Amino acid sequence: MTGQDQVLQQAYEVSVQWFDQVALAPLGNGHIHHTFLLTSAQHQEQFVLQRVSENVFPDPYLVQRQTQRVIEHLLKDAEFSSRYRVPKLQPSKTGEFHHVAESGFWRLWQYLDNTLVLESFQNPAQITLTAQAFADYQRTLINLPGEPLAETIEGFLQLDFYLQQFDKVSKKAPKDLMHFVARLRRQGQVFSKFDAHVHADCKVNNLLFNSQGVSVAAVIDLDTTMYGHWAWDFGDLMRSIAFSRGCVDLADYQNAAKGFLQGLRKPVTEQTVQEMVRVPEHIAGMLGLRFLTDHLMGDVYFRVSESGQNLVRAREQFALMQQFADQQQHMEGVVKGLGDQLAR
Repeated sequence: MTGQDQVLQQAYEVSVQWFDQVALAPLGNGHIHHTFLLTSAQHQEQFVLQRVSENVFPDPYLVQRQTQRVIEHLLKDAEFSSRYRVPKLQPSKTGEFHHVAESGFWRLWQYLDNTLVLESFQNPAQITLTAQAFADYQRTLINLPGEPLAETIEGFLQLDFYLQQFDKVSKKAPKDLMHFVARLRRQGQVFSKFDAHVHADCKVNNLLFNSQGVSVAAVIDLDTTMYGHWAWDFGDLMRSIAFSRGCVDLADYQNAAKGFLQGLRKPVTEQTVQEMVRVPEHIAGMLGLRFLTDHLMGDVYFRVSESGQNLVRAREQFALMQQFADQQQHMEGVVKGLGDQLAR
């Protein structure tokens, strides 16, 4: 029995906590959780059954508490919940929103029908819509009641933490990549001030579009939502766009910056301009550092299909880091121009 077959069997065993008879099929191509489309035999209703990866999220109870807190807040926000559908957790037969079995920590999401996941952009408008949706999400969480959300992954998107991990294995690092690491060290504490709740995993496939692909229906995959620096989300999104395109494209940057600024609805100060210009390079470099560190540690975090794959990934991200650095003067002009347009 393969590992995937075993998880599927475990999913069937756990599904009885919600329904007596179900059909299950693997869903999506995510690299973290194990996710299945569940169809109940009695009513033919569809749901999403998910086993939380405790390798990535060591405290699934924290993830669950914070996710429910975010969901409740989004549902109460009239503007957000009228523009977007909010994913909801389905209670089990006992009324719980999760189930813990020997096989792990499981939960069931309500399925949002008449939606689709985009793995790549089909037109420029989708880039703007994607950026605005993540910015709308961030803006809506500004007034989240209570204490700021805690990090669900230790040191996530924090350069100091990644450098400390790298330093443990740095003697084995390829010499031709060390100048990228040195550049990251020089960036220091530039994005270390925490001032917003961020999604922290801004990729187009963490949204649901409507079935025609012309509007964003929902923001999903909320587990990494935490308190951090507001610009992380923009940098993460821009990095993912550029990587999917194979290069940094200024038209893509303009479309993303336009959508993000429209969603944030805050003045475009000189500080905002500089942070939007510098953060894509910062995020790409950090991801390159993470891939490199994981390669040197024996591929313990990111899944690989063959030895050396994380080193290849590291080189790709460092190359992207260089491209963003080379384009910063042009990117600055883009953001300033958008700021002028929004101020009119």
